[in-house]
Amino acid sequence: MSLIGFAALIALAALVLWTVGAPLARFGGVLMMVTALASIALGGPILDRLGLLAIGAALWLVGHMFTAFKAGAWRSRVAHTLIARTPLRVLDPVAVRTGRRRRGQRSTPANAEKKARRDETAPIDHFAEWENEMTTSREPATTAGAPVHHAPSRSSRPSRGAVYGKRAAKVASRYAVKKVPGARAARSVYRFLR
Repeated sequence: MSLIGFAALIALAALVLWTVGAPLARFGGVLMMVTALASIALGGPILDRLGLLAIGAALWLVGHMFTAFKAGAWRSRVAHTLIARTPLRVLDPVAVRTGRRRRGQRSTPANAEKKARRDETAPIDHFAEWENEMTTSREPATTAGAPVHHAPSRSSRPSRGAVYGKRAAKVASRYAVKKVPGARAARSVYRFLR
């Protein structure tokens, strides 16, 4: 195989890994864990299956870490908790990207100045202001020290129908999860695996 062919093969493998590597790792990890647990439950050798269980859990976690690296946010609360609350937090791809790795930084004048600048430019909850305007029919209250933002034009706001429609859809989905048999379990499995 020539050098160009080898480089093309490496590029193809990297492309496939980047596009479908994370879902395959998560699915493969879950499959390995389920297989190991089923074998243990059916009376198979425990020590042999514990290694398979550990490899499956590690593969599942690596898949979630890869997804978090690509998306910049965690999609699984379980994976995020495993990373954030254990010594594995040094591997957290989201904290590295956003700079949230160390929370207990020393208080120095430079840090205090950065914090003051962040507080000045803190985002304002425009949706809460808009709801306040709808209920009280007055100008939005401004936060002390925050820049004054004028209300957007009428056409750029979401309509009341859109806001209440979104709320109604949430209420309907919660009701369906409570009343449809197996829907809560399906939602829990979906949230765990995604």
